[in-house]
Amino acid sequence: DGTEEVSSWASSVGASNALAQSTAIKQPAYNSGHLDFHQPNQQKLEASADFGGAGLQSFTIMISISPDNFGGSRTILGRSSTSGNILRYNSSASEIKLQFQGAAIQSSVSEAFPTDRHIFTITRDVSANPNPVKFYKNTTEVLSTTKTFGSQSSVAQFNQIGCQGGISNPFDGQISEMAIWNNVLTDADRAAAIADMQVRTGV
Repeated sequence: DGTEEVSSWASSVGASNALAQSTAIKQPAYNSGHLDFHQPNQQKLEASADFGGAGLQSFTIMISISPDNFGGSRTILGRSSTSGNILRYNSSASEIKLQFQGAAIQSSVSEAFPTDRHIFTITRDVSANPNPVKFYKNTTEVLSTTKTFGSQSSVAQFNQIGCQGGISNPFDGQISEMAIWNNVLTDADRAAAIADMQVRTGV
């Protein structure tokens, strides 16, 4: 009902780091199956190590998400000790920023991301140089581009949800579920995973 705060979030696959937050004011609320991040309190959950161990090369990241507003950049994924590793909505509903290893994609997407709940997916493939990178809203591809992030196979390092570093650009809204693969899913597998997440999270 939004009155209970979340101090930890375990992985359902049992193979990844649990997320945690010991400071009460920085704990997102739990409301009807969703984590509700409150931007003024700079709420975030953090793992002890990066997703994917030392970091991710090729990957698929899928998040069921509902931003409350775009009044400034809103970090979805970040890293506690590296300012250059972020995934965020960048100032408006149609701008996304992906940055790591000192290089960034900052681009307007073809379709605005709504404030109602949707599945946001990003893929990066290191089999080619520069890397193919794609963004999706639900099943619709909204950005396809290429980028070399420092080097062809440089790693993306994330260990926070809802904030970057200490307090930079905190997220405002709900995150219901997140899934990370260390490869680019096939079109069929991605569609099936999106459909499953839509059912579970009410999209």
